[in-house]
Amino acid sequence: MPEQLPKAVADETPAVRLVYKTLEADGPHTQTELADATALTPRTVRDATATLENADLISSYNHPSDQRCTVYFSREMCDSSR
Repeated sequence: MPEQLPKAVADETPAVRLVYKTLEADGPHTQTELADATALTPRTVRDATATLENADLISSYNHPSDQRCTVYFSREMCDSSR
């Protein structure tokens, strides 16, 4: 049985769902890594991560060694580690 997506993700575009599932399955990624992993354009990834952050489904932090990059991760990963 396939895992159910959160309602906020299930109603979104395929690109948003793909970015969400990639972060959920593979862990933290930068926008560039997400674009490479999903074959989406950087702009599409940027829009998808913004949508997911606005819905409080993912969070982000500045990359520890390159402050120009932002690392995104699924909030579910964070919640399940407690």
